[in-house]
Amino acid sequence: MNMVNIGLAGGWSYCDKQIEEITPYLSGGKDIKILELGSGDSTSKLYNYYSSLYENVVFHTYENNHSYLCRDERVSPHLYDTVITCDLPKEIFDLILIDGPNGESRKDWYSKLRNNSRVGTIIHMDDVYHFNSFIEELDKYFEYEILADFGKGQHDCWRTVKVTKIL
Repeated sequence: MNMVNIGLAGGWSYCDKQIEEITPYLSGGKDIKILELGSGDSTSKLYNYYSSLYENVVFHTYENNHSYLCRDERVSPHLYDTVITCDLPKEIFDLILIDGPNGESRKDWYSKLRNNSRVGTIIHMDDVYHFNSFIEELDKYFEYEILADFGKGQHDCWRTVKVTKIL
């Protein structure tokens, strides 16, 4: 497989390698629905990349920090105060990217994601090993196949899973 060049720098954001690992697991076809939790510089780049692969891209991004919220008109931006009080769209997504908010409250997304997932949904969690609760909460609400697991014990770490059952 050729390395994708999306222009993602990594560090506090996704890197190209992460997206390269995710993409082969996404279903074919002309449509894709993406939910991103944690908006930023990568949002438009991800939209551009996936719109080069799919004819129709529905892309919702959620952010709790106004300065990071993506302003790209092709993306549906949502600003929220806390994960607990946040309402997600009533849609089922093919790909869910979790990279926010900063800190352990990111764990609170998983209970909400049950209504936005189906068997086959790909969930990608950046910084997955920063808090044990990230995987503990995922395990409460989903059974899954691990597709990629990178960086345990490192600052740069992620896990990509394919939902096999919603609990």
